[in-house]
Amino acid sequence: MSWGNPEPTTAAPAAIICDHPDCSHKASLVVAMFVGVAGTDTTERQKFNSCIAHSDGQEIVGILAGAEIVEPVIKRLIAQHEAAKAVLDAAKNSELFARDLVASYAFPVQGRKEGMNNLELGDGRTVKLTHKVNYTLDGDNEAIEKAEDECAEAGNEGSFLAERIITWEAKFSKSEYNKLQADNPTHMKVKAAIDKVLKTTNGTPSLEIKEPKATLNNQ
Repeated sequence: MSWGNPEPTTAAPAAIICDHPDCSHKASLVVAMFVGVAGTDTTERQKFNSCIAHSDGQEIVGILAGAEIVEPVIKRLIAQHEAAKAVLDAAKNSELFARDLVASYAFPVQGRKEGMNNLELGDGRTVKLTHKVNYTLDGDNEAIEKAEDECAEAGNEGSFLAERIITWEAKFSKSEYNKLQADNPTHMKVKAAIDKVLKTTNGTPSLEIKEPKATLNNQ
């Protein structure tokens, strides 16, 4: 369907009539649609003033100043928003799936290290994957309390370390856990006890493609 030549949306403060050739109703919306260019096989995106009835199936890109606030228009705008949101959600899911494919192929889980992982490509780009690990305490409160008792058997320092690493309601402090020193016998007893109830799962990785510097400088 090809509409007539639209009037500028800011032409006059008076009521603007719908640009559809078969309509004489007031326009309240601005819609965008592709129309054929005379004498060519191409189309171009043009904007038209539209009433609510003739906006169906068209992209709404604006509201005319002074347009009456009526429920059909509100519902039409909500429908467009919901459709856009569905596209956004689908795109997010598609991106996450594609990200997981890149991550699982280029950085097999068994070979990843926690934190930043880099892979240099032959074209100068660098694939940067941030491997995240979620830490939770595995087991019921009785098992966790038993681990705390084992820490206490290492002395006052053991109890102190356990209290800082395990926060109740039994929560895990990764920063305090990371401070345990391999050359300290008490630290290692505490680590062995806590590791019995520590469970790790892989978080969603972040992925970045870093362009080579030469490419960036030429842009």
